[in-house]
Amino acid sequence: MNKKSIKLFSILALSAFGLISCGNRTSSTVPTSSTANSSTTSSIVADSSSVQTSSVKEDSSVKENSSVKENSSVEASSVLNSSVEDSSTPASSIDASSQENSSLEDSSVENSSVEPVVLPEKGLVMNYNYPNCPNPIVKEYTGTARRFQLYSLFDVNASGDISESFRNIPIPERPGYRFVGWFDSETPSEVNLEKTTDFTQAKSGLYNVYAQWEAISGTNTAIIECEHTPELISKATMGLGYSGGTTEWASFIIADTTGTASNEAFLSYLYADGFSLDFRFYSTKNTTATLTMRYSNEFVDLMLDQDSYPITVNGTSISYNLERQHVGQPSDVMDFVDFDLGTISIQKGMNVITCTSNNNYATGTGTMQAIAPLLDCFKITSDAAISYISNHM
Repeated sequence: MNKKSIKLFSILALSAFGLISCGNRTSSTVPTSSTANSSTTSSIVADSSSVQTSSVKEDSSVKENSSVKENSSVEASSVLNSSVEDSSTPASSIDASSQENSSLEDSSVENSSVEPVVLPEKGLVMNYNYPNCPNPIVKEYTGTARRFQLYSLFDVNASGDISESFRNIPIPERPGYRFVGWFDSETPSEVNLEKTTDFTQAKSGLYNVYAQWEAISGTNTAIIECEHTPELISKATMGLGYSGGTTEWASFIIADTTGTASNEAFLSYLYADGFSLDFRFYSTKNTTATLTMRYSNEFVDLMLDQDSYPITVNGTSISYNLERQHVGQPSDVMDFVDFDLGTISIQKGMNVITCTSNNNYATGTGTMQAIAPLLDCFKITSDAAISYISNHM
């Protein structure tokens, strides 16, 4: 064996010994220098292994963390997409928008409560009275007291001692609800729905009233109590009865003794030729409705149609024919019954039912000039939220 062969053999032997001494770490980078002893070689290899292991762990950690972040990002994106799927709201405002929307009831009226309301020292404050509702309607007045008439609050043509600023106040709207009326209490449990705020009485200072609401869905029937119409206030001396006329507006309202009248009251003294009454109601949409009149009679038989007793809705006459005999004593009030007046068209906003005594059939019977039904209520069945304007009862 020559010197070259011996030298090559020695190098190979040392390399093999180094590999055996470090446990066959074939994946490590091993120095091949012939000057390295076994201890140094083992240390270097171990350090190299440690570095590689650390590198592997780091790579694994990076890959794992990257995967987690990626998945987390996807999940967050999914939540984000879920939040904005049906919204045009920018992503940056989703949280605030979501929080705001969760506390808002459905409303077509923009929440105007953001800006504080500056209240006068004297006036009428009409509060919408539900969460996140618009600002109240505020009407300021001067003097020590102001007499309100609900009739003029909703009628631009009202006259008398009512200030112009108190006329034509809109009826509040709340989607999915019917406006019941203005009340002195904001708490529903304390409210008697038959006792709305008495706007005919003098008020002083800052006077708050509160809207009350009734939830609706689908087709509903709203009942307009005829004895609640504010028209009675202005027509107190115009109505006639069997033995004289009225002396004040409350005289039209008669307590029911039959047990069949809605709200246990009805209207009489409607026996003057040409006497008419308006019954205003508010609709949240243009739609059709069925109209029913609940009525009775006293003293005489009823033979009425669109000519002798015109009933109109927003000026459009209703064609009908009503006949009912009167039995018993002349002063006996018959049971109240429903009469179907058919389908009507109603408009979004204010609507008016007008009833007019347009005959002289009862001439010679006491002081009566005409025949007319005793009016209990009108029933309006539709898919709109119907509210009616009433005076205090």
